[in-house]
Amino acid sequence: AQTFERPYGWGWLLKLAAECAEASADPSISSHPHAALFPELLSALEPLVRVVSDGWQAYLPRLGFPVRSGVHSNTAFSLALSLDYA
Repeated sequence: AQTFERPYGWGWLLKLAAECAEASADPSISSHPHAALFPELLSALEPLVRVVSDGWQAYLPRLGFPVRSGVHSNTAFSLALSLDYA
């Protein structure tokens, strides 16, 4: 997607994957009735996570400067979300 919302959506996807990975590894969550869904969701997200990770690696070197507008294209916000996955 070559749109202005690209980094925003990418950031939230990687944040979701990071939360699923953390929940999957947390033994205190194992008693939760939906605990088995976290590894399943993480597995289902993995192909898209690879595409998004590759997209970040291609996008950032082409970016001439950080985007600091307060909207969806803000690179700081989306990278902060993505950092938890990294």
